[in-house]
Amino acid sequence: MDETYKLRTDWYHHGEVNCGSDEARKVIREWNEEIVGLYQAVEYLDEELANKTDLCDVAEGLDKREDEFLAKLADAETPLYPSCASHSKLSAIVSLFRLKTQNGWSDKSFNELLETLPSMLPEDNVLHTSLYDVKKFLKSFHMGYEKIHACVNDCCLFRKGLKKLDNCPKCKTSRWKTNFQTGELKKGVPQKVLRYFLIIPRLKRMFRSEQTAKELRWHFTNKSNDGKLCHPVDSVTWDQMNSKYPLFAAESRNIRLGLSTNGFNPFSMKNTRYSCWPVLLVNYNMAPDLCMKKENIMLSLLIPGPYQPGNSIDVYLEPLIDDLQRLWDIGEQTYDAFSKTTFTMKAMLLWTISDLPAYGNLAAFRVKGKMGCPLCGKHTDSLWLPNSRKHVYMCHRKGLSPTHSYHGKKAWFDGKVEYGRKGRILMGHNISVLLKNYKNEFGNVRQAGRKRKRVIPAESLADSEDEESESEEEEEVDEEELSRWKKRSIFFNLPYWERASFPPCCIVEIQKTVLMLVKIYKSLVLGKSCILKPEANELTYLQHRGLCQKKRRDYSASVYMSSKNRMVIAPIYPVALRGLLPKGPRIAITRLCAFFNNLCQCVVDREKISGMENEVVETICMFERFFPPSFFDIMVHLCIHLGREAKLGGPVHFRWMYPFERHMKLLKDYVRNPARPE
Repeated sequence: MDETYKLRTDWYHHGEVNCGSDEARKVIREWNEEIVGLYQAVEYLDEELANKTDLCDVAEGLDKREDEFLAKLADAETPLYPSCASHSKLSAIVSLFRLKTQNGWSDKSFNELLETLPSMLPEDNVLHTSLYDVKKFLKSFHMGYEKIHACVNDCCLFRKGLKKLDNCPKCKTSRWKTNFQTGELKKGVPQKVLRYFLIIPRLKRMFRSEQTAKELRWHFTNKSNDGKLCHPVDSVTWDQMNSKYPLFAAESRNIRLGLSTNGFNPFSMKNTRYSCWPVLLVNYNMAPDLCMKKENIMLSLLIPGPYQPGNSIDVYLEPLIDDLQRLWDIGEQTYDAFSKTTFTMKAMLLWTISDLPAYGNLAAFRVKGKMGCPLCGKHTDSLWLPNSRKHVYMCHRKGLSPTHSYHGKKAWFDGKVEYGRKGRILMGHNISVLLKNYKNEFGNVRQAGRKRKRVIPAESLADSEDEESESEEEEEVDEEELSRWKKRSIFFNLPYWERASFPPCCIVEIQKTVLMLVKIYKSLVLGKSCILKPEANELTYLQHRGLCQKKRRDYSASVYMSSKNRMVIAPIYPVALRGLLPKGPRIAITRLCAFFNNLCQCVVDREKISGMENEVVETICMFERFFPPSFFDIMVHLCIHLGREAKLGGPVHFRWMYPFERHMKLLKDYVRNPARPE
């Protein structure tokens, strides 16, 4: 039958689906209404999106570039084959590419699949037959990433004014790879590439989905009023930033973000030394059950290895910080599919999430030595143990109430009476003023066989004659406090960062502290300390309590405690220790486990946190009474600050590393080429 006759609008006999009829067109539109709408925001002007009625209407009056994009959309909406009513060209390609990504198919197998499928489909199908064509098609909708060349020694990125250079302006290292056989430069083949997944188009696309746009308003109408902390919207930091920036807080669609980064080995081989650093963003506008899901964790940067960037991580954060600064200063015109209107979308970065070493790299201070506490700073009470060759952090009796009996107990502690007050914690503004004239020096030039040079803080202070009138108003530079800083963090480029009362946090130290206690107690149970009962046996006692079974393998308490369900340690471990330890140490570990258990609840009472802060200080003092000084490393000391961070940031599970570590495991499964893991 003539195809032109079948395309008539009045054809409906014999069961054929007429793709030209109004009903079929409606079905086809429904295929791609969601996914195509996500990419229209990339090219269309948002004012035109608000008044958009039909594809043909939008085409009139648009410039040449937008006409080309309309042609791409029309091609994407084409049915997979003439009588197909379930898939369009775009939906079929996206579905197949999602299967490839989720199941780890190799490029070769995906190519062979694309070559085979067209022969199984009816004639006149429009499915691409190669992976190259698929990637080229998806790239036209801005679904890719931006490649930015970097210096191999982490000195700079070849962007903006350095984009056309062939050598690093600092270390003079070539930008291009070298042929080891001939010694010639492979011009056009960079030694190191940073991959940046643009965040502005992705945030705009979220509002192109009607359901997602509705979910992004959750925080505005669901703030807790009973004093309970259920979400970061209930935290002190959120309230303080809203009070400081009321115009930003008035728009319910403005975005609040958290940033997390950490290094991981992308290979399954444990002996391979390779450190890749993804930078992840999490959106706190959504409900508690949505914002920490893996679907809502965005990969923004992929910092290549094989070495960690260390203090030079700010070099790689530049593109992301520039976009965040643009989202704060100017904003982006965005179309909201839920309200069918446009608005100026802005975004704010609330805090960072990382472990302690990465925390030191991001926040730019030293996390080792006598001033190893990131919050206490120069007021950190530390002690050097010559035999153990380590700093320990004790003298926690200063944090107790002035009338507490522990202050005068010399025999219970180090033989001294300890009074005093806790030191003042520096806020963002104090740190910004302190590091105002700090000169950053980036780069990790690696020289084999030589000692690393010690970095001395550079102070480029202006002449005193020019600042005589302002010297009385400005604060004096604290040399002791300045000595613990390694750089001025790039986060201070964000205008609101120095006004934040909540510096980047390291909540994951909760897990590390508990695991460290488990390790210590394992050595104690084996009879290496006099405070244990000599007849105690760890394995038999746990078996007797039903916490461990001995079947095919010999499960000890250390294996049990290092399992995946680590968060059950807090309520269960005190039960396991009841018959192993005398009363004093047993009460101390029980109280600390109770503190962790209460702190990690999904809902935390804000009034109870102050009591928990006082209790954990007394608990750490009980540990000082029964344990040797080598036990008190920086992890134990950080316990006294966890209550404050929970009060400022909300429930702990929104700020710990578990979701991001699981996401890194997901990224690790995608590695197929060991030569180019990124």
